[in-house]
Amino acid sequence: VGVIGASEGTDFLVSVDFIEALDTLRNQLCVIYGSLNPKDFSDLWRSVADGLDRFISASIFTSDYRFSEKEISQLGADMRTLFHVFKPFCDRPEAFFPSIGNSLKLLEMDRQDLGRLQFVSSRSSDRTGCLQFCGQADKILRNRNYECPLRR
Repeated sequence: VGVIGASEGTDFLVSVDFIEALDTLRNQLCVIYGSLNPKDFSDLWRSVADGLDRFISASIFTSDYRFSEKEISQLGADMRTLFHVFKPFCDRPEAFFPSIGNSLKLLEMDRQDLGRLQFVSSRSSDRTGCLQFCGQADKILRNRNYECPLRR
């Protein structure tokens, strides 16, 4: 998969295939923007963002794909570009993608920090949100391809 710069002044690269999909999404949102009243359009783009957030984060955790550091960086660049598509509609589009944000945070953690998080979460008195997050952390530990620091 090829990568291209997202825009002038950025230091990350975006997957070519993903750019094409995002361009289509952006174009369709622009067409719909001109056809709906502001309230209905706001409801629509928020629903699209919510659906993408759920689908992408579920795909991350249900796949058996093992992420290397390079692939995590690529995923982060692609997701920042996805957020940018929604920038014309709100100031902080990443806030409408909480599951993706949490997934990226977990993926970017090193092994020790992720292990500590699991340990603290398993001992937490507030078990409501901890169990889901701990389950995600466990999945990351199994699907994260930690590279040997001596090979860098």
